[in-house]
Amino acid sequence: MGDDAPSPAALPRCICIPSDDLGFAEHVSRVLVTGLYQTPSEMQDRLRRAYPTVVVRKRELSGEMWPTWYVYRDSRVSRHETSAWWEQADAARVAFRGHRIIEANVAMHDLLSHPPGALIGCRLAEILPVGLDEDVEILLRMVREGRTISSTFVVVDAAQRSLDVEHRTRAREDGAVESIVREISIAPR
Repeated sequence: MGDDAPSPAALPRCICIPSDDLGFAEHVSRVLVTGLYQTPSEMQDRLRRAYPTVVVRKRELSGEMWPTWYVYRDSRVSRHETSAWWEQADAARVAFRGHRIIEANVAMHDLLSHPPGALIGCRLAEILPVGLDEDVEILLRMVREGRTISSTFVVVDAAQRSLDVEHRTRAREDGAVESIVREISIAPR
């Protein structure tokens, strides 16, 4: 057979919270299916590359046949927000093609402490913490599949300080990928 992927029965069932963040749930699923993470702690360490406040806990129920892990994106159950913040005209926006930034509005430059225009032509990796290449590829794969992703991520500003952000990322008709971003306060580092 030659397939080293674990059988689905060998993998724990993950319950992702918040449940409406389908991008986060898909990310967890794609990391889990590698079979490289045998404990909640190992999985948590891996997911923290992109989601620094994620918490993974094993559910303890007597008689449960398959292991179940709770995966909290924001380290706790969070309240559900209904505002469409990404539709605001002053929201921070960045667009990229491949891995190069092709557009960024003033709000995005301000968020990342860059002078206006400085982000244009930069590699996407320049606004992300080191080591997130695989996580970015998972996200971009979902976007290329036609999905709009609303989730959280980590970016870095001009001084290389990490910022927790919420983003809404989608493919545009012109083939570029657009992220609308806002800083959020999750937990102290």
